[in-house]
Amino acid sequence: IKNQLFSIKLIEKTTYNLVIYGKIKDVKYYEQLKKYLKLNNLENRVSFIHNEKNIQNVLGDFKLGLMSSISESGPLVLIEYLAQSLPFVANKTGQVANILSDDLPFFVDDFNLDKWLDKMEQVIDYDATNLQGYYYKYFNPSDYINKCIEIYKRIESY
Repeated sequence: IKNQLFSIKLIEKTTYNLVIYGKIKDVKYYEQLKKYLKLNNLENRVSFIHNEKNIQNVLGDFKLGLMSSISESGPLVLIEYLAQSLPFVANKTGQVANILSDDLPFFVDDFNLDKWLDKMEQVIDYDATNLQGYYYKYFNPSDYINKCIEIYKRIESY
């Protein structure tokens, strides 16, 4: 579902490198990815990091985020990108994408490599100074905490 092979094929057509964060959930798929990297001489351009506990600390090291998942309910990674003012290119799937897609030019609605490449070139130099504004507008932690407190108070009053 995370569709990392698509991201690898995308990067293969560019001069960029790719870092994929996350635990191995499917060993067979992971081995397929590693085999693809070896067969296509991409081992020096694509790396996997499986033990990062605080992704927010490292997102500032990147120029662009990718979210090529086929299906997600969140996807929370887009909120993480916004929180760190990181432009991204993402499949338009899930509630977060639905909320942001009217405001931000980062979404693609299919898996056509050329469309993704074009979108990457459009947003790689996006002025990210306002991205945190969208984070606070739609996903402000204080607002979330206040909603939780309201729910707690309603439960308490029963």
